[in-house]
Amino acid sequence: MIRSARFRQLFQQGPFCCLSAHDAIMAKLAEEAGAKALYVSGFVASGVIAGEADIGVLSQTEMFEHIRRICRTTTLPVFADADTGYGGILDVQRTMRLWEEAGASVLHLEDQALPKKCGHYAGKQLVSKEEMVLKLRAMIEARTDPDFFIVARTDAIAVTDIDDAIARLEAYAEAGADGLCADAPESIEHMRELTRRLGPLGKPILFNQARRSCRCRTTMRWDSPIRSRRSNPCLPCTKR
Repeated sequence: MIRSARFRQLFQQGPFCCLSAHDAIMAKLAEEAGAKALYVSGFVASGVIAGEADIGVLSQTEMFEHIRRICRTTTLPVFADADTGYGGILDVQRTMRLWEEAGASVLHLEDQALPKKCGHYAGKQLVSKEEMVLKLRAMIEARTDPDFFIVARTDAIAVTDIDDAIARLEAYAEAGADGLCADAPESIEHMRELTRRLGPLGKPILFNQARRSCRCRTTMRWDSPIRSRRSNPCLPCTKR
């Protein structure tokens, strides 16, 4: 069974974690430690490759090579950050093809405007909901592996409010996104509201759990009561 199909099977087990792999050796160590899937963060890649903050410094091909090196060293499904898709419609489609070629099984596409920055930094700007929908549809059209999992991410919580974030994710789900992510929730209450209001869509929800953040000080234990229905599991992705 190919890795993307194995990733989709993980949802049958309920909520699970994609452990962050900073580079190829971390991917090997994570697999040896029993991780079920890996997450390749653009935030971390900016530091590892360029020694810079996550402010859009990496090119599409630099990130592609980084993902490919990690995928070569592990048999686990790899969830790879795709930022904004690196441009417009044609760029988004090329990103989809490159991420598949690199060996990734999952990606998330975000609705920030260029130049983008880490979701926990202040001063973000968003593209329109309609533009993001077009980009998602273009990415889905370019996908050759039907099991490749596409997550739509919104950064609206920090830019507008949680109601706008939810409205955007509802539109992205309708456009065909396989999973949903509202970046940088500011409290456990935000997380509860997201799962409650997005639950009826039947889409998996990702929560990106960082140990420290300039916006959110919330931490969540694995025995936390934040657990969604089996049809709508969480995907906490850890950054260490």
